[in-house]
Amino acid sequence: MTTTTPIDSDLQQQDDHEDHGHGHGEHPDLRMFGLATFLVADGMTFAGFFAAYLTYRAVNPLPP
Repeated sequence: MTTTTPIDSDLQQQDDHEDHGHGHGEHPDLRMFGLATFLVADGMTFAGFFAAYLTYRAVNPLPP
């Protein structure tokens, strides 16, 4: 027959949501930074496409 030992009430249920070492402060709103980064990256992509097209046209002119 096995014996059971009572579980200490402190160990029975630990609530780590209350005291886990760091705060839940407000995070900075980075939506405008993300939008600006996307627009710059998108602009650079299309500038690269435009430069590639102009280079292609300069190297391969239209036949007469």
